Amino acid sequence: MKREKSDYIVPQAALNRLFNARRSLQPVYIYGMASYGKTECVRQFFSGKTYCYYSPISNDSEHLSDFESHINPHRKMPLPVVFDDLQFVNDEECRNRVLEIAERADVWPIFIARPPLLGWLVPYYTQNNFVVIDENDLALTIDQIREFFFSKNILISNENVEKLQEFIVGNPYALKVAATRLQNNPDAKTLIPHLREVFAKYMMTSVTKVWPADFLDFFVHLSVVDSFTVELAEYITENAYASAYIEKARSIANFIYKKNDEYLIRPIPLEGFRYQARIQLEPEKIREASQKAAEWYEKHEEFEKAMLLYSKNHCYSKIKEILIKNSSQNPSNGQYLGLSRYYFELSTAEIEENVVLMSGMSMICSMLFKTTLSEYWYDKLKEKVSQLSGEEKTEAKRRVAYLDIALPHRGSTTVLESIKSFGLLLTTKGLKLPEFSVTSNLPSAMNGGKDFCDWTLKDRAIAKKYGSLIALALGKNGKPIVNLALAESFWEKAGDNAEVLALLSRGQLEAELNDNLEMGFVAAGLFIRFYLMTGQLDTALLQYNAFERKCRDFKSTKFFPNLLALQCRIDLYRDDSIAVDIWLKNSAPDENKEIFALLRFQYMTKIRCYIAKGRLNEAFSLKEKMKWYAENYHRTYISIECDVLGAIINYRMDSDWKETLKNAIFAAEKYQFVRIISDEGAAIQPLLFKIKDELENIPEFNRNWFSKVIRECQKLSRMYPKYCAPPVMAPSNFSETARQILRLQSEGLSADEISKNLDIKLETVRYHIKQNYKKLGVNSKSRAIIVAKELYLL
Repeated sequence: MKREKSDYIVPQAALNRLFNARRSLQPVYIYGMASYGKTECVRQFFSGKTYCYYSPISNDSEHLSDFESHINPHRKMPLPVVFDDLQFVNDEECRNRVLEIAERADVWPIFIARPPLLGWLVPYYTQNNFVVIDENDLALTIDQIREFFFSKNILISNENVEKLQEFIVGNPYALKVAATRLQNNPDAKTLIPHLREVFAKYMMTSVTKVWPADFLDFFVHLSVVDSFTVELAEYITENAYASAYIEKARSIANFIYKKNDEYLIRPIPLEGFRYQARIQLEPEKIREASQKAAEWYEKHEEFEKAMLLYSKNHCYSKIKEILIKNSSQNPSNGQYLGLSRYYFELSTAEIEENVVLMSGMSMICSMLFKTTLSEYWYDKLKEKVSQLSGEEKTEAKRRVAYLDIALPHRGSTTVLESIKSFGLLLTTKGLKLPEFSVTSNLPSAMNGGKDFCDWTLKDRAIAKKYGSLIALALGKNGKPIVNLALAESFWEKAGDNAEVLALLSRGQLEAELNDNLEMGFVAAGLFIRFYLMTGQLDTALLQYNAFERKCRDFKSTKFFPNLLALQCRIDLYRDDSIAVDIWLKNSAPDENKEIFALLRFQYMTKIRCYIAKGRLNEAFSLKEKMKWYAENYHRTYISIECDVLGAIINYRMDSDWKETLKNAIFAAEKYQFVRIISDEGAAIQPLLFKIKDELENIPEFNRNWFSKVIRECQKLSRMYPKYCAPPVMAPSNFSETARQILRLQSEGLSADEISKNLDIKLETVRYHIKQNYKKLGVNSKSRAIIVAKELYLL
């Protein structure tokens, strides 16, 4: 069979793997979901060449029984034989015939199917060294999609490309449909709805029409949710064979994948199932399935998912009920960010009906930087105390006392007085605080729920005088926090390692004896920092893995976002660029949406990732947001941290950095903090040496403390020389045109002059300039020329 070249968008990764397999004559196994272009990729590879093609469902297929007629005894190379749609080969005789042909010495076999591996092919697979081409090889990257649109002269913003990629996940066929749509209708806002409709119909007419009715019905009903467990699937569908159906879908159709402990249906087939649900099911049946899912989520305290479904079904009483439940939890255990819009949809009268809800409103407003509104609800709650009686009055008192300590925007200056006042109520009237988080699920006691930098100035004295009271007021968190806070304070000041380890060990043991994961995370985080800074990377990873296992054993998922951010910080020291990319893509919060105070550890991690990736504009923007938060929410530690990172960013952007670094150094000197600067190791070291003489000429400057900072920084730089280092771009990453444009820019030519000089469009020149800046991690021509010379591009 010969095929002419089609206009299929060829994924180069897949073609490269086919080419390598052809050279070594290794069997090839290609798999991926329907419409990913598995067959078209092979046809493109064999364009104009002879090969045999077999498929149980294609009209183009040749017959297995006629195979010998295709063999040319004079042919020097084995004949390529493509076995397509193997997931539909159920006949034992056909399977044996496929294997018989594949095992011939004069055949180069290529197998195509949807699942990762078919059971009946396993024996052959284990005996032969397969080249596997999976969906990742078939999928186009976001950069390839941008290049494709550019080649077609289709103008589409980066934001819309990202939205498109989120839906099509690199599907080449879907990209062709998108391009055709944009050429006929350039309104990008209508693109995704159009694709949803096109692929929903495609699923119904070309994919699911051959499925058994009960199998299809199962997934149509399940499409009311975005993800599910086997138990949830059984509850929604009332089908005892849920587990078998899910496994069948994974092994035959390959439209389901597992992420953590949940199954997800890929976006395109999910849209198809929802389309079929709207056509085949009565609205009441869809509502019933949706309601059951919401009840399941509520029962398992997955409030955000429950609320989404209750909102669709207009169950407003359930929405308020969940908001009250959530408000009774501290922000670290509750789901305030995900539920924020539902809080603000309540009327004033509805909120004032419940003191727990009033407390929750004050808290969520504080976390979202709406401080005036937070204080408004605090004052309203305080007024309620005098208006109520009995248990309601007691609850209102508890909530006021809780907010006095816990409101994020108030800082830590009044916390000690509040704890002393509450300690009196606790001992005289037996009044207990509501559930309280000291750390906000961060791996820090000193910079956790509140900023306690000022306490470090008198750390030993405060621990000795108020340690027992703090332990009493904070309940289960109180006892370990005294030792852990002291350990962190001494560690930040580069104190005696033996004393730090002793305090850490005691605090960790106290946390373990009380099954206190929150304090356990503080201990694990501090141990990890200790081992990293003393060159014991493997021990740091063991500590991390041990705590992660403990969280999984206790099914305590609330720590995972910050735990993953902590893992990313370890990866930055290890110079594991791929792991950092994965965290940025899959786990990092989006600062361009709503900034949320509880995510501060993740935001500060993301700034470091941006620096390491050379994405300096994004690093600068996020740093400015966090600096504003630090200044307005009395977060001294984060303020210093922002200035240290800001100096690195400014230095690499060829902007003024000295004043920013001086601010950080003078602030850190006040508290005798060493690690907050030295932890940035190789990234901050050259700046410290450039400013050293100037600082040491200031009479009142503490030279001994600064020498300690330099010394610790040098140690870390030797251990991790590539930490947050500027990305190195190889010349091969730049096309000849891109390098010509850089050269002409260095000679002083404008974009218009370069366009005329190279006889290319002005838009093309601007595109290459933008891409050059992105690759070099710069935002100006002057800086681009400097970096390009350093990389020997000029």
